[in-house]
Amino acid sequence: MNVMLYKVSQFCASIINFIVDRILAYLYDGKGKTVSPVKNPLLLKSATKLARDIRSGKIKSVDVVKAYIVRILEVNPLVNATAECCFDDALNQARAVDLIVSSRKYSPELLAEEKPLLGVPITIKVLIGVKGLKHTAASKLFEDVVAEEDAPIVKQLRDAGAIVLTTTNAPEMGLSMETRNKLYGVTCNPFDTNRTSGGSSGGESALISAGGSVLGIGNDIAGSLRIPAHFTGIFAHMPTRDLAPNEDSLPPKRLDPLDTRKPPLYKLILAGPMCRYAEDLVTSMKVLSTNDEVRTKFGQQVDFSKLKVYYLTQMQSPFVVPLEKEIKIALKKAVTHFKKHYNVPCKELKLPSLYDAWRCVVNRLIVSAGDVNDTLTCGRGLPFSEKLDFLKFLFGKSTLSL
Repeated sequence: MNVMLYKVSQFCASIINFIVDRILAYLYDGKGKTVSPVKNPLLLKSATKLARDIRSGKIKSVDVVKAYIVRILEVNPLVNATAECCFDDALNQARAVDLIVSSRKYSPELLAEEKPLLGVPITIKVLIGVKGLKHTAASKLFEDVVAEEDAPIVKQLRDAGAIVLTTTNAPEMGLSMETRNKLYGVTCNPFDTNRTSGGSSGGESALISAGGSVLGIGNDIAGSLRIPAHFTGIFAHMPTRDLAPNEDSLPPKRLDPLDTRKPPLYKLILAGPMCRYAEDLVTSMKVLSTNDEVRTKFGQQVDFSKLKVYYLTQMQSPFVVPLEKEIKIALKKAVTHFKKHYNVPCKELKLPSLYDAWRCVVNRLIVSAGDVNDTLTCGRGLPFSEKLDFLKFLFGKSTLSL
């Protein structure tokens, strides 16, 4: 029965997808804008190389920060990726970095060891707390909340010498696969502004892909790092659980410091890096990892011959359309690479049990939300009623986005 239902639903999904795709193509294809190419060579260096050149005195942190500020101001009107900027503070920090380097009080080797991201500008998803900036969770419920301290993952990056430029847009509470909310608006894809940059770390993915950031931090439950990275052609890494801290990410902190309760969702949230250059995944994870044993292994040679590769080319779940031809070709190329160069055994899997995967995922998220009203308001005593707000939604007056 499930197999028959799956085939029928997939056929229906394919028809609906084709019709919707044709309508949207007629309305939008070729009409979106693309951000201009990057011209400043400083914007074409990885965070790893920027840090190396800054600590060696070849380039100045101020020049790098200024270059990224100019680029953000150039591309943001098109992609709408930023939430709140702190450019003046970033420039002051960059000047302090240049003074440290020019003093030659510390060797480049020592700085590389203790401050591996010294002078490098970074960006942070707005769901993650950055001291002095608004910690809104992209929701009008928290539009006046200011983070009193850095989230642990932000502190680790600052301790490594990184400089925060701006927070970036996200869907409200991170609960969507596209980036849209009533507080900051819609974030667009830098390759085509009529398309989405994905979600929920869509502000990060758009800004990084547009050349407005070299390294950023997002978080993930069900694809919030991976989906936007895929949509915009950048790299992202969802770390193993408990490898990088995820505190102070969603929602903002409770008003009562003695109230240490956390939504069950915290058990699912994982924070990780997003970047344009793969080598920065290694550099950033060395900084973000709280496990010393694991940290030393980042960047070491991997013996791929000891691995096994399993892959999927379809997901048997109702109303999931078949994999795009181009994606399937790219997947097969990756599989062939491991077969050819490392003689790795590769096997395509068929997982009928994935038929109910989406239902399982949604159920897990609903259970993890716990007390929805308490989770939404974070114990802040906000005058919020789920039922009343739903009625307002029917008339376009809801505090929350869809």
